[in-house]
Amino acid sequence: MIAIMCVAFFANGLASFSWVLVTEIAPERMLGVAGGVFNVFGNLAGIVVPIVIGYMIGGGDGSFALPLMLIAGITIGGALSFLFLVDKVERIEA
Repeated sequence: MIAIMCVAFFANGLASFSWVLVTEIAPERMLGVAGGVFNVFGNLAGIVVPIVIGYMIGGGDGSFALPLMLIAGITIGGALSFLFLVDKVERIEA
């Protein structure tokens, strides 16, 4: 579990580059709004996911297998979205 957590925290640090995409893509006059929306959804996920994991563990046999599969699925989905949804990185003019 410690090794998995170390890899997860390392990957979380690498994932911080998504802030670069926000500042590069958002229109200059909307940068604060874009950053705020980015933070809202990031913090909302930080609130909801631990609650969902708590229900998953408490409702079942107490195993972490299902929550780890959930987090792995979210991670894979995020990586695939960067690969297939993010096209050319350029500022949106608005």
